[in-house]
Amino acid sequence: MREFTFACPVCGQHLAADETQAGAHVNCPGCFHVLIIPNPPASGDQKFILTASEFKQRPVGSERVPENQPQVFAGRPLLRRVTIAIGFFILVGLIVGLAINFLFRATKPSTNRDSGNIKEGCGSEKDQYPGWTLDLGKMEIPDQRVSGVLAGRQFVCDRAILQSNILHLRHGGASSPELGLTVEFRSVMPAELIGKKFVFGPGASNAPKLIIRGREAVQGRRQTITAPFALVMEFGPLSNNTVAAGIYCCIDDDGKSWLAGKFAAEVRFVSRSKAR
Repeated sequence: MREFTFACPVCGQHLAADETQAGAHVNCPGCFHVLIIPNPPASGDQKFILTASEFKQRPVGSERVPENQPQVFAGRPLLRRVTIAIGFFILVGLIVGLAINFLFRATKPSTNRDSGNIKEGCGSEKDQYPGWTLDLGKMEIPDQRVSGVLAGRQFVCDRAILQSNILHLRHGGASSPELGLTVEFRSVMPAELIGKKFVFGPGASNAPKLIIRGREAVQGRRQTITAPFALVMEFGPLSNNTVAAGIYCCIDDDGKSWLAGKFAAEVRFVSRSKAR
């Protein structure tokens, strides 16, 4: 075997190899680059120094694919486009659905804002505390279900009855309510309540009598209000023995009792013969 000398093209380091190693890879001891051992010189002159070539690895994916080899990933661009199209249509469908839902809610008629269409009972909107006050200028009846606090207990109107000139607002069962407020108008005929608005400030001489009734909240189950109070009441027209009405009442008692909201009361007129 014939040895020959070659040089590293990067750092010039001389290396020795025999003719059987031509084309093999070797690491340069000077710069550690991978070199390709050249073919030995044809003349056999030992003084003739060849220069090796640096081995450069091909980038991944640069290999040429034979024409007869199937393209494994050829369908991916089409699949990506189909996926994007499906996602786009789903997004458009969601936007259209939300828009339809918004328009439906915006155009849906409300049965609580029109006092003439309030169903029998006391409404169904979410209760909100309008504010306790004795200032009649700040007492505006809220468009919501009648609720509040009576004698320290939460009150939500479940039934309302206007019997002659006495209004009963009840919370609890129909046969035995847990809590209630009775408003007894003085010197007012029943027909005079329909379609009218009444405002009574603290100490008004013609103010109605207020009575809180309850099974547990009130001692003796009946308490006539003697503390100052402010009361605003509105009665709508009579329709099928039902009248749409509203109340805002604040009592200056120990528990700062109050009621506010709208309701529909069952009307029971009592004739003079029965009253006697």
